[in-house]
Amino acid sequence: MSSPPARASSQASMALLGALGVLLMMGAWELVGRLELLGRNWQPLSTVVRAFLDNLPVFGRATRATTIDAGKGFVAGILLGLALAVLGLLAPALNRGIGRMATLINSIPWIALGPVLVMIVSQETVPFTFALLAVFFASFIAITSGFYLARQAHHDLLTSLGSSRWTRFRRLQLPVAVPSLIYAAKLGAPAAMFGVVFGEWFGSSRPGLGALIVTSMRSLRADRLWAAAALTSLIAITVFAAFAALERAALDRFR
Repeated sequence: MSSPPARASSQASMALLGALGVLLMMGAWELVGRLELLGRNWQPLSTVVRAFLDNLPVFGRATRATTIDAGKGFVAGILLGLALAVLGLLAPALNRGIGRMATLINSIPWIALGPVLVMIVSQETVPFTFALLAVFFASFIAITSGFYLARQAHHDLLTSLGSSRWTRFRRLQLPVAVPSLIYAAKLGAPAAMFGVVFGEWFGSSRPGLGALIVTSMRSLRADRLWAAAALTSLIAITVFAAFAALERAALDRFR
């Protein structure tokens, strides 16, 4: 294993390279927009930032609405995926059926599901529902896989000591699956954001970033459209990075 100073130096180098990559991307974004290399609808970064600052109250309200629905859908999707993964583990007879049901739900195209959801649930619930669906399947797969990371020798030892299936789950499989649970959250957080934005195209009681993107398209405000899309991506990337850091800490603790 590498020493702490060497590890810190490696992490600092990676952070520096990451920051350099972001600066290069921002410079390329500005240059392509200024020179109109990809058409006039490609807005320079400075124009996008100006549109955001000029409409800060609008973006603030939209961000609040979207993140609230995304947070609710994220928590619900994680809990549903965890509950079904635990049920499949503790009741092996149901495991295959649960997996098939999850796969079937995940295979339904969202564009076909949206109008159906509008008729089944209230219109303002559609963004939350899409966030839940976006998080659920990845969470279920990641957590289920994490439960099977425990070594067979450890299972055999606990079984020979007379432990029940529930005891093996609580003392062995659940701690081993903690990094997988955080990994599921890392995947689910940005998925929840994009699920809400997609769901807002079908309507919402609180106009969020998805609704702002739609209205910007209709009014031909490319600068506001880019600002809303960039803000959505920035929030998703930030939350993803936070869970990635938490995942690394969990791997060091539960490895």
